[in-house]
Amino acid sequence: MIRRPPRSTLFPYTTLFRSKKHKLRKLRKKMYHEFAKIKQRREALKEKIFNEELLAQMSRADQFDAEAWVKEFLVKATTDPRTLVPKRPRPVRPTRYVLD
Repeated sequence: MIRRPPRSTLFPYTTLFRSKKHKLRKLRKKMYHEFAKIKQRREALKEKIFNEELLAQMSRADQFDAEAWVKEFLVKATTDPRTLVPKRPRPVRPTRYVLD
């Protein structure tokens, strides 16, 4: 008796795909704790960097002297010739409408 091939032409592909899927599932299950450790280390590092940035920002805010900044700004505004001349607005060009 002659044996017929399966009706679905996708049969070999789907079994191959399922086996890859199964292997990946097994790998994830086996490596779950390793992946969790890696993720935890990554998040701890991100948190550490974030806290360092916050502390740096707080120290800059503590060192900021508003009165000195205003005095420096006023001196710069009165001595710099570019700040005395008001900026002219850009000329508005009329738009051209092309009608076909």
